[in-house]
Amino acid sequence: MELSGSTTADVAGYLTRRSAIVVPLGSNEQHGALAPLDCDAAVASALCREASARAGVLCAPALPYGSSECHMSFPGTVSLSDPT
Repeated sequence: MELSGSTTADVAGYLTRRSAIVVPLGSNEQHGALAPLDCDAAVASALCREASARAGVLCAPALPYGSSECHMSFPGTVSLSDPT
């Protein structure tokens, strides 16, 4: 079950049975000319969807931000500072 495609009623029903949620994390940074900026988040999302389906738990949308200071010279990179 994916949180982003669920209604409030769906989630309320889920919460009567379970309270766990899987949150995929991945950065939004350069991967050269052959892969999209969201490659890390897309892979994390796919893995979490499969894992959550097998475990019967809710899967949240990906948080596509990380600490990617070393990639900031590439257009499209989004980076959070370490303190953030």
